Amino acid sequence: MRKFLFIFIITTNLLIVSCAFRKDFRQGQEAFERKDWDQAVDFFLKAVGDKPKSVEYRIALANALISASNHYLQKGKQYMDAGEYKPALMAFEKSMEYNPDNNEARRRKRKLLKKLRELEKQQQEKTEIQQLKDKAAAETPPVPQIEYEDKPYILKFARTNLKQIFKALEKSSGVSFIFDESFKTKRIGLNL
Repeated sequence: MRKFLFIFIITTNLLIVSCAFRKDFRQGQEAFERKDWDQAVDFFLKAVGDKPKSVEYRIALANALISASNHYLQKGKQYMDAGEYKPALMAFEKSMEYNPDNNEARRRKRKLLKKLRELEKQQQEKTEIQQLKDKAAAETPPVPQIEYEDKPYILKFARTNLKQIFKALEKSSGVSFIFDESFKTKRIGLNL
């Protein structure tokens, strides 16, 4: 009787342990069917850890790892297209974490890192340009304000050289006039 009880207890324990291994595997399969890749990988890892020689468990784990890697690769591409570079980088890294042999994820990650360095350099150049603008604004002397009188000017020119008229206007108004080389002066009369 004792021998029968001992065999019964050992057999029951083996069945319970076997069911526990199958439970992780079954939950991994359910997560895989739901396309919950992270959960599927976790459950398959537990199942393989408990029963490392099981070819069925190892194949299921390999499929989950590849699917998870491809999922994060696609997610990274979507983030890239949306211009969300930091989440894209994290997705590519997660893809490579699940499948270190995923060359597409590695290539896209390198490309993204290069783009991030370029953006950082452009941002740095913009700040340098802004600093130069601020410095120039600080160094530029203020434009002198011309005070005008409320009474109008009366200027009369009788047969005066045109160049002299402009010089007089320049002195009275504070506005500078520049003459082209082809400017030809002539005498005119003018009342302002």
